[in-house]
Amino acid sequence: MARTMKRRKLFYPKGEQKLGLLTKGKEWMLNETRKEYKGPYHRFTDGVVMTGGAPSKRSKYLVPYKNLSSTEGIAEDIYRNITTVKVDKFIAPRYYYPKKRGKDITTGYIERYFVQKKNDISSTTITEIDKGQYSKVAKKNKQAINGKLYNKFLLRWKIIGKEEEIKKVNLTTLTRLNLEYGGIRQYLGDLTELSKFSPIITE
Repeated sequence: MARTMKRRKLFYPKGEQKLGLLTKGKEWMLNETRKEYKGPYHRFTDGVVMTGGAPSKRSKYLVPYKNLSSTEGIAEDIYRNITTVKVDKFIAPRYYYPKKRGKDITTGYIERYFVQKKNDISSTTITEIDKGQYSKVAKKNKQAINGKLYNKFLLRWKIIGKEEEIKKVNLTTLTRLNLEYGGIRQYLGDLTELSKFSPIITE
């Protein structure tokens, strides 16, 4: 059963889009059919995720994957559909793509914030979020990311300097964090992201 969800806006600036992503499965499923989705997808900073490497009229809405083949999974999905409004106040992490500010250019670093599912340590369960969401992660039932389900962490990301220096510093940071938050090295595949050397166009 499809759920009511946020709709895609008519226009998003380039900085609010992350295009050309790829899922191999166990990450997203189609909102309409609840079937697992594999293939290219794209997402926006307001949390909307859709099929296809870039927006098109044929793009379909995606929601986080859940195994509904088991009796337990079906029961959980039905229960959440019935009780979401009355009981579950927690909200899903909303993807955010960081934007450089003056102080980041001055220091040469930008802080980046993430959450990862506690029961599935992999790159597919990591979501980059903004500072506001990060500071409100909670274990009590309220309008925040569920701290019982997600670990939160942050990192200091180098964006100014020589290309090789930026790569070396960021690789060291990711290698250290990957020991506890497995998959972050894969999630942030471009070590020069947000710097002038990055092939990712954000502006």
